Amino acid sequence: MLETANSAIHIASTIVPLHNDSVLLPNACIDEIFKVEHIKPIKQKLSWCPGFVDFKGEIIMLISLENIENKIEVSLAESNIAIKIKKTEEFSNLPNIAILAANTPHTLQASDYSLDKEYSPSSTHPLARCYVNIKEKQSFIPDLPRLYTEFASQIQDIPN
Repeated sequence: MLETANSAIHIASTIVPLHNDSVLLPNACIDEIFKVEHIKPIKQKLSWCPGFVDFKGEIIMLISLENIENKIEVSLAESNIAIKIKKTEEFSNLPNIAILAANTPHTLQASDYSLDKEYSPSSTHPLARCYVNIKEKQSFIPDLPRLYTEFASQIQDIPN
């Protein structure tokens, strides 16, 4: 939801901590944040998709953004919080996905005053749409459509 006050745009967002980075997601993209339990592996060997969970009767594929770039091997025991991404109609035929977090995500009001548009990242991520500097900390906003088209579409053995 956009709120306008004193000509500043405020977007309710969530910072998702990773081990060596963090992701900024507008709350409008988040369906739910939940604790990961009873992870079931998939048959394919995809370093960035350690498995799936059955959460509230829905199959949700778990995505490790850190393993996409092969910078760090994340153990499932270390990532027990997941952020389920809302799926648009365009991707209705693809699996539900959730991004694994290293720690508990937290919310903030991102505004054009807290985002540094001229920020040059110290590292890059293949799914970064853009980089932001929030309170002296680097984060990136992921390209969610690309996450679905290039990665979630590769998952073949999705349980019913």
